[in-house]
Amino acid sequence: MKRFSLLLIMLLLLFAQTLFSQYSVQITKEFWSWQINGNELEGNLVAKLFLNGQALDTTDFVCTWYRNWNGPWEFYRNGFKAGRHGITAGAGYDVKAVVTQPGNPPFSVESQQYISAPPASQRDIFLLHSKLENQQPAFGNTIFFWAYPDWHEGKLVTVAADPEGRYFTNNDAIALRTVPNFRSDNQKFSIWVDDNLSKYYTNHQQVEMDPAINLFTSQYRTSTDNISIVVTLNGSSTTAAVEFLDPWSQDYPDPSYGYTVRNRGISAPFSPLTSGNNNLGFSTTHQGVFLNQEVASGVFYSVKASLIATINGAAAFFTGWNYDPNYIALQQVGSNPPGYDQKAVIFKQAGA
Repeated sequence: MKRFSLLLIMLLLLFAQTLFSQYSVQITKEFWSWQINGNELEGNLVAKLFLNGQALDTTDFVCTWYRNWNGPWEFYRNGFKAGRHGITAGAGYDVKAVVTQPGNPPFSVESQQYISAPPASQRDIFLLHSKLENQQPAFGNTIFFWAYPDWHEGKLVTVAADPEGRYFTNNDAIALRTVPNFRSDNQKFSIWVDDNLSKYYTNHQQVEMDPAINLFTSQYRTSTDNISIVVTLNGSSTTAAVEFLDPWSQDYPDPSYGYTVRNRGISAPFSPLTSGNNNLGFSTTHQGVFLNQEVASGVFYSVKASLIATINGAAAFFTGWNYDPNYIALQQVGSNPPGYDQKAVIFKQAGA
């Protein structure tokens, strides 16, 4: 009798688990972008299966796609990826993904979604280009761009003599990146600028497409080698409580974009410097520095030092910066963070 009761309880638990388990199908759009001529929005449709919000392995499941062009539903194709679609500007249709699994009882769950493209009046052409310090085209560079929400796939534009146009939907967000970051002519990526010169952008920064903007240009500048920061603290070899912020340091593998390494702009974290010579040259992640970088641009190098540090077990107090004004300049920007003295640093010439 106990064995029967235990079996009954197990069956009831299994029934309850099945009863309260919720399967769902999510239809997502991947790699969607406007054709070069701007007539169609095209990309892939993908169905994903979830159980109580957790994605499932779909090896043992079958997905069948149907579509409705303002009429009866018609079979489209099988597979969790429906293949590439093209939708004329201003048009759309219903799609349905039905996921099944053989068994007793048979399993079936579906999702329906209306897929559409904005009208032509809501998309505009934006020009993409890359220039060297002398404002000549940066031949050999490649521009990648991502459109929301498909941050995982980048389309590319090869830099030519003239800017190349791509269509985007107004007010949508895109992200831009230009490669290589450091060129054989010792120029490296500095900043993205728009043709209104009203905003500046880093690589991978999300940019809202504004009809008032027609051109985005990745600007390159000459980088200088043979630059170091030397930290000395009363002659001690102990690591000093001094830190450096380089907005252009290539040190962040971005998970949102396939872990490609990029810089982080003015939002980059400060990195601790060691006592002695800290090389910022071409062979490091800094890839040299820009000379005479204007603080007014909003993107600049910074140093900061702890006001109190422990040296050889004793408290040491920060008394100021020692530098040659022929090589660098320091500038106060805003208020100091608590416990630190922080300055913008402008490198003036090689050998600093």
